[in-house]
Order: sequence, then structure tokens, then C-alpha cells
Amino acid sequence: MSWEALVAAGLAIEKVELAPLTTYKLGGPAELFVDVDDRSVLAAVGEALQADPRPVLVLGRGSNLLIADSGFPGVVIR
Repeated sequence: MSWEALVAAGLAIEKVELAPLTTYKLGGPAELFVDVDDRSVLAAVGEALQADPRPVLVLGRGSNLLIADSGFPGVVIR
């Protein structure tokens, strides 16, 4: 599955602000954001990464995490 298909299906969202997702409330947007709630979504993200590799940040609860004001130039998976 491509990134465009993931965005069209509503599984990936472009330009999501990351500051509200961190305890410090700092940082810019993610290029792409995926909230994984089941294995099929994670599998689709894996397929997209194989076809079009991008930097990946796995975001947990966002504690003790600083994101640059310019954001993250890749895929944030939560």
C-alpha cells in the first residue's frame, strides 16, 4: 500500500502537530502520522515503508521527548 493510499483511507494523516502529544508541549508537525490500533494498519505501514522508505519515530506517551519546532520529516507511529 502506498502512502497516498493510506492518507486517502484515513489511516495516515499529514502535518499532525506533535506538541499536544508530548508532556513538554513543544514541537512542530509530523510529515505523516499513523495511530496504529490493529495489526492490519501496522502491516499496511510496513508495506508503505518498504515501497517508499522514510524516517520513523515510534511515539509512546510522549514523556521526556523533545520534537524540533520544524517537526519530524517522516512517519510518526503511535
